[in-house]
Amino acid sequence: MKMRWRPLILIAFCILITGIAAYYAWDSHVRNIQEATYQATLRSYSTNLKPGMTRKAVEENLRSRGVIFQQRDAASDLILIGKGEPDWVCSEKNE
Repeated sequence: MKMRWRPLILIAFCILITGIAAYYAWDSHVRNIQEATYQATLRSYSTNLKPGMTRKAVEENLRSRGVIFQQRDAASDLILIGKGEPDWVCSEKNE
């Protein structure tokens, strides 16, 4: 009777390991795509916005490109460049 269960346990274990490996491979793939998108967006901002530009010029540039931004106070604007799932030790916090 014991001999019948061994192949089933082995098959179940192999399916579990394959599922875990597939999950981590997919997660790595998604993170690579997110990072590439983030870097491309960051390069775009670096190309179009230069140090020394007036706030008005920066805001006009952002509006002309359809970028949504939030005016936090008189000295800063916030732009969402990328968003992903927070790691297990971190949580999302928007101020």
